[in-house]
Amino acid sequence: MRIFIGMILGVLLTVSSAFVYDTWATGPATETTSTGSPQVEQHRAMVNWDVVGENWRVALQRNARGLDRAVAQGQQLIASSLLRT
Repeated sequence: MRIFIGMILGVLLTVSSAFVYDTWATGPATETTSTGSPQVEQHRAMVNWDVVGENWRVALQRNARGLDRAVAQGQQLIASSLLRT
């Protein structure tokens, strides 16, 4: 059980660290070149959070549909068992 909780905490720590890094480090940084002209270097985010959000939304919808289906089947089983008695 401790290993399972440790794995969950590790995943949460990893995702939250990536989110914090992306939140703080996505602004442009200016760098001066050898010619003296400023060059803008864009920091890229480690994670595309729009894609993560869309995938998470789809996963939640699928799980909700599956749960609804399971509950409906359970209700049908209960109703049929009550009718038989």
